[in-house]
Amino acid sequence: MVRRRKQASGGQQLRVVGGVEATPERDPVPDVPPAPAEEFPEPDEVLGPLFEAFAVGIARARWPLEAELHASEVLADLETALEDAGLELADDAVEAGDPLDPFDLLFAQIVHYAQSQRSPAALAVLRTLAVYADDEFRGEIVSAADQLAASGVKDPVWASTIGRPAVERCWRYGDIFGSQESYHLVFAYGRRRHALAVLVDHELGGGVKDTWVTDDPDQLWRSVRRDAENNPAGLLEELPWSVARESLLEAVGHEPCPVDLDQVEDVARHAHFLAARLSLPADGGEGEPQPPTSRRSKRPREVLQLKVTLSGSKPPIWRRLEVPADITLDRLHDVLQVAFGWSGGHLHAFETADRTYGTPEPELRHASERGVRLTRVAPVGEKLRYIYDFGDNWQHVILVEKTVPSREGVTYPRCTGGRRTAPPDDCGGIWGYQDLLDVLADPTHDEYESSVEWLASMWGMQPGDLATFDPSYFKAQDVTDSLAHLAR
Repeated sequence: MVRRRKQASGGQQLRVVGGVEATPERDPVPDVPPAPAEEFPEPDEVLGPLFEAFAVGIARARWPLEAELHASEVLADLETALEDAGLELADDAVEAGDPLDPFDLLFAQIVHYAQSQRSPAALAVLRTLAVYADDEFRGEIVSAADQLAASGVKDPVWASTIGRPAVERCWRYGDIFGSQESYHLVFAYGRRRHALAVLVDHELGGGVKDTWVTDDPDQLWRSVRRDAENNPAGLLEELPWSVARESLLEAVGHEPCPVDLDQVEDVARHAHFLAARLSLPADGGEGEPQPPTSRRSKRPREVLQLKVTLSGSKPPIWRRLEVPADITLDRLHDVLQVAFGWSGGHLHAFETADRTYGTPEPELRHASERGVRLTRVAPVGEKLRYIYDFGDNWQHVILVEKTVPSREGVTYPRCTGGRRTAPPDDCGGIWGYQDLLDVLADPTHDEYESSVEWLASMWGMQPGDLATFDPSYFKAQDVTDSLAHLAR
């Protein structure tokens, strides 16, 4: 894992919304008790609070980027706490790979503590910390996480992709004087894209001066291109990932050189995140997949055929799905999120004739969905309702059509039919989606351009890609491919 040189670090989690950075409050990493450099604090004094510092943000993450950024910042705060306690390791010892590095020891103990908790939050923490571990320790963390998942602990929906984004494009912006330059790296988790920007200052030693992250790469590109066009001395060029990666690996090998306080904080909290991205393969492909968990190895004997229709959609938006006959409601939630392309950022519930199930929330008084089999609440021939996002109120009617034998060589869940593209999150419900379609169908509409840009950002696309947007498009194999990480 990356070790940063001693400097101040920030105390807020980076959250990215529409390309604008915001920093909601969270509990800071607890102080490590002061001790002489040769001593190490008792594990019980710090492990519980440190685990909670990771879990509070990671467990709420809606997609891999949020979990990665939260963990990167907490790791930076942890290093600062160790330094403040007089437990930092000298640079020459770090470079020599000293096995008694307090940071590495505490990192390992946090991992073992998380494994002992046997909860969905603990599993999410393990999946995320594996991204930041060195190659040898990463295998141990992945194995520990897989054991928890195999025992029935629920994996986060992003577990199979975290730390393995695809590299989309890179560009460098500098000037003819060569004093400093910024690298902009665009990555994608499926349709959701993000960019990491890194400022390198050659006059201050060639190290990293600033870093920032946005989930709106297109806006970042437009901003940089506009600056370049207005700067006679500016130089803007596209780069292969291998070239950008090599240049930044050289930069991170130099002393960081932030000047302003916000630069000091940003460089510190993104240090582990930057190192993880630079560890991606030089060819720009996704990283090696994690070994499958044992719960996926057994083919179900029977499967349920479901027809799920989005209420109020005209023409109807629906999916026909085949799922293991023993599927539980919490697993079905994961399937429906993928089948309809939802981001998972809102509350949900299953409504039956006599009860409502969901994630237990005291104020909602829902029964827990965990471990409740679909056939227990909706036998073959019956219906139930799945509601996602209580604001937009996306209601899905689920009809359990029939039970069929599973097929050799086929993995489940899978999609066998359907109609039309599903709406994007946060578009105002079914009526808001219809209004959006009306605008997209009329290039002369006053809101056409802004609507195209918004939809492109939601789906991680270029605005130009929506010129041929067809709401009637649907391909069952696309959904099945997206369900692969849930399959068995």
